[in-house]
Amino acid sequence: MATSTTRVQRLRKRRQEGILMCTTIEVGAGGIELLISNGLLGPNEKNNKAAIQRAVEDALEQWSVGHGSRTRVH
Repeated sequence: MATSTTRVQRLRKRRQEGILMCTTIEVGAGGIELLISNGLLGPNEKNNKAAIQRAVEDALEQWSVGHGSRTRVH
């Protein structure tokens, strides 16, 4: 577990970078499929944590500027 000093240093660094909140996001199979269907994640990247993280960040960035996800009716 990180010491309180380490946590405060990380918090200050995030604030300097303009990050207001940091949280864990759980992405299930449906979320992975949605990222793929929106072209944010390649079908061969389903198990690549770094690629999933980038795809989620891209999705949040798109959402922040008014572009919501596109869903498909099956």
